[in-house]
Formats: sequence, structure tokens, C-alpha cells
Amino acid sequence: MPRRWAFRALLLGLAALALGTSATGQPPPLDKVHYRAADGKVVTVDAEVKESPAGVQLLTGKKGTISPVDVIRIDYGDVKGIAKTDQYAAIALEDGRDPGKAHTAYADLLKKLPPDAPDRTRRYLTFRAAYWAGRAADAKTGDAFKAEAPKAADELAAAARLARKSWEVWPAARAAARLYTELGDHAKAAAVLGELAAVPELPRDLRYEARLAEAAAVLRGGQGAAADAMLDQLGRDRDFPATGPLRERLAVLRAAAQVAPGQAGAPLAKLEEAVAQAKDPAAKAVGANCLGDAYAAAGRTRDAMWAYLWADVVYNQDKDEQVYAVGKLVGVFEKLGDRDRAEQFRDRLPRVR
Repeated sequence: MPRRWAFRALLLGLAALALGTSATGQPPPLDKVHYRAADGKVVTVDAEVKESPAGVQLLTGKKGTISPVDVIRIDYGDVKGIAKTDQYAAIALEDGRDPGKAHTAYADLLKKLPPDAPDRTRRYLTFRAAYWAGRAADAKTGDAFKAEAPKAADELAAAARLARKSWEVWPAARAAARLYTELGDHAKAAAVLGELAAVPELPRDLRYEARLAEAAAVLRGGQGAAADAMLDQLGRDRDFPATGPLRERLAVLRAAAQVAPGQAGAPLAKLEEAVAQAKDPAAKAVGANCLGDAYAAAGRTRDAMWAYLWADVVYNQDKDEQVYAVGKLVGVFEKLGDRDRAEQFRDRLPRVR
């Protein structure tokens, strides 16, 4: 082969590498992205992707960015450090029928991962293992849930920290916080939400949503004054929306933070008014749950029941708040001496999680 043709062949080979293709011209395997569309349907696309806390950017095909709130999972076309057959075997278990087996499959792959494995592979396996640990705990009730949920929550919190530069940080942190809240560990819930809100590149609205959830966790932990100070500072932030759903949630939580445990009178009336004035379903939900907590603390158990039922039956668009309400209703009906309904709501928990 003449020297100039050999040089041209070398240039073509280097160009192929630069473009992420093999010397044969075949592109690298695409990633399979599963996400929830605006109409609620699950959509799957094959694309080259770029990941960040802002979501998953589709670089090929139907281009665009999917919010981390809507991403369900990514099945990577090329996962260095594990055998393709092992990856497919783990994916096959993600049908939800046995979340414990899915957790074990990914946890085992993580254990076998070589020390020099790429960060993306380690992040991927850690998140999938933690996700299914959470789902396995969610399927339990009573003492079985209390036994599994702490470890699952810790796994999810660790996965969120590992994914601070990717989309998984949002679902992992929120799932961890929800489990901690169900367990009554509001300090850990607030801590993981505070870490989430501090993640660089997190979209502004999601950062504020995480801050509001953090303040709610602080409030539920019995620290009304601390929560009120956090919310006051948040409301003074120049970038915080002046109107809309986030502002309504802020108003409801501020009113709730000013109700001392067991307190009646004007502060409680202001909370009732704030909930009544809110239009956003998520603001209504957190407000109804705050009312339920306030009524319960004041010994008004039946009023607490109705407040939690509003969050469960009517304003159930926010699933975390619905889970909170259903869990509280178990205790409310036990206190009212209605064991059958308490058991019914306990059995409902795995279905609403």
C-alpha cells in the first residue's frame, strides 16, 4: 500500500475513534431509556445519552432532555466491568414480581465489580441495587417493613451521594427521605434532602422543592422554630417564585411551623386558612397532613382522621404525602379502637408506596 494511502487509513481510523465508532464503522451500542411521558405512559427510547442532575439528555433520535423526576431507568448498551449476560439476567428480574431477587442480582454484580471499574458502572449497579432494596422494603408491612426499611433507606442515601453528578441523585434521595419519614427518623430525612438541595446543576424548581421537603421533615421532627427560620429564609430568596405551587407550599408550611404542638386558637386557624386558600394539590396535601399532625397533637383524633383522609383520597397526586397520610391513618384508627380499618390501611401501604 502506498505510504499516502496508509496515512489516510490511519486518519480514518483515528476519526472513527474520535466519533465513538469502531474501526468497522459500527456505532457504539445505544442506551435504552425508560421514562414517564406527560400523559403518564411509560416510553422507551434507544439513544446516546448525556446524564446530569438536570436529567437525561437524548443526543440522538428524538433529541431533548428528560427531567430526573420522569426517568424510570436506563439500561446501558455498554457496561464495562460486568458480563453482558449478567446484566441481562438482572434486567430480566426488574418485572417487579420479586424485588428481593432483583436487589440480590444487582448487589452481587456490585460485589464482583473490579476495583478499577468505571465510575458509571459502579453508580449504575449501586443505584439499581438500592432501588430494588427500597422496593423490597415497600412490599412489607408492620415489623417486616421496620426491619428492612432502615437498611434500604441507607442504601438509597449512599446511592444518591454517589450519583451527585447524575440524574439518579433525585429519585434515590427522595426515596431515601420517604423511607426515613415512614420510620419516624425525620432528622435523617432532612439531612438527605438538604444534601439533595445542595447538588450543583439541580434545576432551580427541584432545588426549591427539595428545600421545602427538608423544612417539612424538620417540622415533622418537632422543630417548628427551626423549620420556620428555614422557610423564612427561603421566602426571601430573590429567585424563589413569587406565585404558583412552590409559593403555596411555602405559605402552608410556614403556617404549620407556627403551630406549637397541642396548640389551638389563632395559629391553627391560620393553618386551616392557608390550606383552604392553596390551589396546588401538592400544597393541599402537605397542608392536610400538617393539619392532621396538629389535630392529633391536640387530642382531636377524629379531626386528624378527616385531614389525613383528604391527603389520601382527594389530594393524592403527591405520592410521598399520600404514603405519609395512609401511615398516619393506621395509628389514628388504632387510637379510635377501629382495628379492622387500621388493618385495612396497613394493608394499603404497599400499594400506595
